[in-house]
Amino acid sequence: MSFAKWIWISRDTLSAIDTFVLFRKQVKCEARRPVLRLSAVTNFELKVNGEVLPGSQFSDLTDCPTYTDFDLRKVWKDGKNLIEVTVLSVGRECFTSTIHQPGLWAELRDGKSVLATTDASWEAALSPAYRSGRGIHTTGQLGDAFAFDARKTRPEWQHSVEVEAPSPTARPLPPLAESPARPVRVVQAGTLFRHCDDPNVTAARLVTSDYLLPDILDSRYIAPDAKDTQRFLWEFPLGLTLAPENANRLPLQFLPLDTPEYSLTGETPAGNASDASPANGWYLIVDLGEETTGWLTFTLQAAEGTVLDIAHGEHLDDGRVRAFLGGRNFADRYICHAGVNTFTHRLRRLGARYLEMHITEATEPPRVGYLGMLPVYRNLPTPNNFRTEDSALVQLDKVAIHTLRCCQHEHYEDCPWREQSLYAYDSRNQALYGYYVWGNYDFAYTAFALLAGNPDYERKLLKMISPGTCIRNIPIFTLAWIDEVWELYLHSGNPQCDAFVPIINDLLENILTQTIQTPAGTLYAPDKHENTWNFCEWVPGLADSRVRTTAKYHAAYNLYLVEALRNAAKLNDAFHFDAPCDFAKCADQLAKTIDKFFWDAQKGCYRTDEQCEYTHEHIQALALFNHVVPKSKIARVLKAMKAPGTLLSTYSTLPYWVHAMQNLSPECRAEIMPRLRATFLPAVFNGATTLWETAEAGNDFAYAGSLCHGWSSLPSYYFRAGVLGVTPAAPGFTKFRVNPDPAGLTHAEGEVPTPYGPIHVEWRLDKNGQPKITALTAPKECKLA
Repeated sequence: MSFAKWIWISRDTLSAIDTFVLFRKQVKCEARRPVLRLSAVTNFELKVNGEVLPGSQFSDLTDCPTYTDFDLRKVWKDGKNLIEVTVLSVGRECFTSTIHQPGLWAELRDGKSVLATTDASWEAALSPAYRSGRGIHTTGQLGDAFAFDARKTRPEWQHSVEVEAPSPTARPLPPLAESPARPVRVVQAGTLFRHCDDPNVTAARLVTSDYLLPDILDSRYIAPDAKDTQRFLWEFPLGLTLAPENANRLPLQFLPLDTPEYSLTGETPAGNASDASPANGWYLIVDLGEETTGWLTFTLQAAEGTVLDIAHGEHLDDGRVRAFLGGRNFADRYICHAGVNTFTHRLRRLGARYLEMHITEATEPPRVGYLGMLPVYRNLPTPNNFRTEDSALVQLDKVAIHTLRCCQHEHYEDCPWREQSLYAYDSRNQALYGYYVWGNYDFAYTAFALLAGNPDYERKLLKMISPGTCIRNIPIFTLAWIDEVWELYLHSGNPQCDAFVPIINDLLENILTQTIQTPAGTLYAPDKHENTWNFCEWVPGLADSRVRTTAKYHAAYNLYLVEALRNAAKLNDAFHFDAPCDFAKCADQLAKTIDKFFWDAQKGCYRTDEQCEYTHEHIQALALFNHVVPKSKIARVLKAMKAPGTLLSTYSTLPYWVHAMQNLSPECRAEIMPRLRATFLPAVFNGATTLWETAEAGNDFAYAGSLCHGWSSLPSYYFRAGVLGVTPAAPGFTKFRVNPDPAGLTHAEGEVPTPYGPIHVEWRLDKNGQPKITALTAPKECKLA
């Protein structure tokens, strides 16, 4: 039993937003194996005797807090030891956290002995440097932008108060790994003119509106059309690298601001009073080398009061980072003390490739030693690379794997820059792809449990995201969660998946009550709740903001339900549960009804609903994959999928098309690799280090499209499950199949992880142009089916 108490600074701040609180406790005790067990809401940074111990809070559900164990042996000393914790409480609903009661909980342990615990004797203070209560959203899905004033160093300490909250349990996954910062490349640097002096304007808006005059410009980083946006770029390419180990040498010296005015030509930026304005600051843009996730860090020498506004982004399509987008604020503020400022923000993880620092209010030119990020990732095994003669595909595989790596931390994330949110649909793709790269089944189980623990009681579904909340709900995401549980069990054989089966049975029992009788049979029609989002993918007719009141029936809902029912039936059989009804029989009946009701004989394909004017490839792929299409209609459906005007599947739903084509004729299978090449190689040829959210890249979603999105890493899966042809025929790969797709290649080699070790496959084309397996090894537990 633990005697530790949850503590906070005061009861008056329990409901405050964006609150930074410092805690400290001096402990005098001997310990041979000191461990600090720590939990905080929402995130924390730990120091012991002035040394930072890397680590962060697991993404908890409200009533299930977890703790992290920190080994203190390297920093503990005989005599007095000072424990310091900075806690950030987000304090508002967002996609990455719920409104928890804020607090800190800790135990200092030596083996099984508890030496000290949090209680009212711990001192607490509002951070004088971090500005609390601003509530400036980075995005609606993430926490808030921060402001830090390094001149304010004297906290007003007081005793903590004890608050009530459930005792935490051990975090289900090891902590994330923090790596040393890497060298970065300066791609722009120069002077700026800031014409806005409104103190209420956010850092992101200032960075976006500042007028830039480069002294250093590497034109390779500027998009061809960027000169129209950045009209005054000077063409002086100059290579400059900032290395973290040389930070204190402060290699980048900005020149004093010239007193003569710059001569500007062309249209002046909005808000400029004239065509000639003096520079009043400096700026710096650095390239991290690849899409990176981690903590913002920098070293800079500056005069007291110098203001740093630092933006982060994924591209320089406009010649600069897109810092402000439709209310989103991808920039933070830091105000310098005199001298060398070294700072790392460990309370909100960034996802970015480029950082842009704007320096103003300086009485003397600053010097920059380093601007970059400390990479933070989950510890993962070295991926089993796919090998073939096509170097473009090999590079695509590496880019797809890095995309997956950037999109999993405490749980799967859709994208690290804009949201960091756990969705059932996104995570299903990411988990399936990851099984073939790392086989990280425990991570998938934890993410799926996080989704299962966040029900939408009103609509009797799972919430759209977890651990946060959202008033909107997407019904097919609950069905996708059922499917991803089955795929986890199929690939891992994890017996703990049985814990999900009662939840699945309850969900489907409720879903099956939401049906409408038609002349063709019974169809599923989700309740038309005002916050139900009729979403399947980002194309017209499948991304409506609400379920349309005039359309009663939707093919997508019913096709997804067929798949979920069949997977639920398999799970109930595997774990010997008594399902509330015969799910397999329900699926077969529903499949027949779909074929009768949604078939459009004139077009030779399936309607999306009774009013939609579009033909969707995704609907046809769902019908083929779920064996809804009678053999007599398959040829017509395939023809309709290629017909002019058919809306093609986007990156998120493309796996269904791939699975459907895999299961059909060799001619259909031969279409897969050309489609993957056409879809994903443009990003690689463009120099991308991660795969994009959509084909429109950064210009999609009102210029907020992500360039790193986990659902797009389909190639890493298909290279192994398709080209190598390794798939499970029984849970945990205890039986497996090998059916390679030559895919226009002469040979391929690689490994697929299993719970028992890797399956290694090599093949080469024989004289008949067919792939001949030349090497196949597998663990003794895995038998070829």
